[in-house]
Amino acid sequence: MQDRASEDPRDFSDAEMNARLVRTREVMAAHEIDALCLTGEHNVRYVSGFRGEPRRLLITQSEVVVYTGVRTEPWARAQTTGIEVSTAADALGDIADRLAGKGVKTIGVERSVTHLAYQGIQEQFSEYDVRVSTAVETARMVKSATEISYMRTAQEMAERVLSDTLPEIKPGVTERFIRGRIRSRIAEIEQADDCAFGPLIIAGGNAWEVHHKPDFRKVEPGDFIIIDMGVRYRGYNSDMSRTLCVGAPTDEMRRVYATVKAAQEKAFAAIRAGECNHAVDVAARDHIEAAGYDEFFTHGLGHSIGLEVHDPLLGFGKAQSEDTLEAGMVMTVEPGIYLEGEFGVRIEDVVVVTDDGCENLVSFERDLIML
Repeated sequence: MQDRASEDPRDFSDAEMNARLVRTREVMAAHEIDALCLTGEHNVRYVSGFRGEPRRLLITQSEVVVYTGVRTEPWARAQTTGIEVSTAADALGDIADRLAGKGVKTIGVERSVTHLAYQGIQEQFSEYDVRVSTAVETARMVKSATEISYMRTAQEMAERVLSDTLPEIKPGVTERFIRGRIRSRIAEIEQADDCAFGPLIIAGGNAWEVHHKPDFRKVEPGDFIIIDMGVRYRGYNSDMSRTLCVGAPTDEMRRVYATVKAAQEKAFAAIRAGECNHAVDVAARDHIEAAGYDEFFTHGLGHSIGLEVHDPLLGFGKAQSEDTLEAGMVMTVEPGIYLEGEFGVRIEDVVVVTDDGCENLVSFERDLIML
């Protein structure tokens, strides 16, 4: 693996960054947004390439400006190309001056903006229509080949970590011990940014909580253990769940595992560009319902993933949706069955939507692993 210390501080080519800006401006025009005023880490990074803070980004149809501090200005200039970098002390005031007399009517802000910050923007731009906009989040939904390559690398790292950790999972160790070993191994990968999240270690009856935070429960013989983990690389996340058995599973455990695995395969078969996202959820859910476990599959089938583990706007949900899959979207597929007080099963992979199906970025064994 190449030493990142010798690499360009920019993660993407000028051509790709320009394409992102073009796509964002197209969405802005479609949403009738004349200017975007952003502060969110992921959106600012996506459009500009800047990874530091403090940060604020102005986007109009004619200019893009990154605002940051004097100390981080050199980083902003190194990480961006063709974008103005400003260290103006009053960023909002500078933006107001830039927009004056330009025919701007609407200013978009992110959904994640705090109420206090939103009030400040409304006061600063009282003469404009300030509204919440998802223009950048919409542009982020379809990933480039480079973005997908980073996610593939993140997944390879995660799989190596899990493989190295399996021999340490045995009766008597706690959920927190397993989490610590995974975190430690990820930290040892110099090229990795960090854990993508958690990770989640869920033993036995704790699975009823679905996204249970690891505690001091000890692994016992006969336990099913759900491990939900990921690695972040160059800002992009992987996400994988595997269910392991410590010892020999019961017949019901085998039946539930087989049902979840088959449901995931039904979902894989349903995924393709042009398909409604709800139809993919139905393909998996119908199989689980036919097996008699519908009431124990209590979450959506999956979510978009990229710069965020749960990228906004798109998921394989239980609710009816008109969202249509496009080639290049990257989604998790994670059916699960959770029996209260007994055990749970979740198998999660990350797939890239293609014109005629999907590509699975996960190569880790999907058959039941018995430790």
